[in-house]
Amino acid sequence: MLQAVLEAGAPVDAVNPNGLSGLMLACFNGSDECVRVLTRASADLRLRYRNGLTALHVAAGCRFASCLVALLQAGAPVDALDSQGRTALMMSASSSDVVLVELLLHARADVGMHQPDGLKFTALMAACEIGDAPTVRALMRGAVELGASLDAVDNQGRSALVIAVANGHDDLAVELLQAGATMPERH
Repeated sequence: MLQAVLEAGAPVDAVNPNGLSGLMLACFNGSDECVRVLTRASADLRLRYRNGLTALHVAAGCRFASCLVALLQAGAPVDALDSQGRTALMMSASSSDVVLVELLLHARADVGMHQPDGLKFTALMAACEIGDAPTVRALMRGAVELGASLDAVDNQGRSALVIAVANGHDDLAVELLQAGATMPERH
C-alpha cells in the first residue's frame, strides 16, 4: 500500500500536522517494512522532528531494533544529536537496552561522545547511573575496541566510575577498574 502511494506521487518526506514524517511514524509504530519502503524511496534520514529527533532517535527511543537496523542499513547518521544533545546510543544506554546499544556500537557509534550541553554525560555514564550491568559491559567493550576513554568526565568532574560508586553499583565499579578505568584525582 505504502509503495503504491509513493508511486502515485506522494512526497516521501511529507510531514503531518504534528511535524512527523512518514519515516518517523513508521519508527514510532515499529514498522520496519515501512521504514525499508521509505528509505528505498530516498526518505531524508536527517529530517528532524521539532525537538531535534531523527528517525534513528525515534527507533531507539521506542526500542524497535528492527527499525533501527533498517535505518542504519540505509545510512542513517549514527551520531546525530537531538535538541538535548543526545545520540541514539545515549538514549539506548539510558533505557538499558543492551540490544540497541550493541547494534549502535556495531555501526560505529561514538561511545565517547559527550552531550554538548547540560551534564555532558556519555552513554557509559548514563548506564553506570542506572546500573544496568549488561549495558555497561557492552559500552565498556565498545570503548576499549574503539579507543574511547573510560575516564571521561562530565561537567561536575565525575567519571563513569565515580557515577557507578555514587549510585551504589560497586560491582560495576570493580568491572570498570578491571577494564582500566581510574579514579579522578578530586574524587
